Amino acid sequence: MELQQVWIILIAVLWVGYFVLEGFDFGVGILLPVIGKNEAERRAMITTLGPVWDGNEVWLLVAGGATFAAFPEWYATLFSGFYLPLLLILVGLILRGVAFEYRSKRSDPTWRKRWDAAIVVGSFIPCRIRVPQQALGPDVAQAVGRGDRRRFVHPRAAVGRCLREHSARRADEVWRLRQQPV
Repeated sequence: MELQQVWIILIAVLWVGYFVLEGFDFGVGILLPVIGKNEAERRAMITTLGPVWDGNEVWLLVAGGATFAAFPEWYATLFSGFYLPLLLILVGLILRGVAFEYRSKRSDPTWRKRWDAAIVVGSFIPCRIRVPQQALGPDVAQAVGRGDRRRFVHPRAAVGRCLREHSARRADEVWRLRQQPV
């Protein structure tokens, strides 16, 4: 096995790990106003993210760093060709992180509702932008160079979307099971 193949496997494991594990966080964030009927329920939902949220972001940083270290041309093509979608994803992740921190700074219900809305929006934006997953398809560099966006539609994007939706549904099921009396 050559070094490039080892790097591809490592990068694939890192990205899949991020997408699968982050699905829980996104699912909780999106379902916050639906499942959390009162302040105590919303607080409990956000508290479930505490132990895993920072770890999931580390998966993202390591995956991005490994992509840059092993394949700088692929990284440059990907981030140049998908600048706007990746910027929107980054804004969503930052908004969500800030909302987690600032939500509990005041006990004012209006303040918390605003930050709850920011958590929902910050979780919704990265879940609905599918362009970076579609970049895993063949001939990305040539398609970006020609401006041909139709080549980005690839079955792997559908698989990634299914994994995200599955993770969000599992988060909902875990939440509901914890609410049932023993």
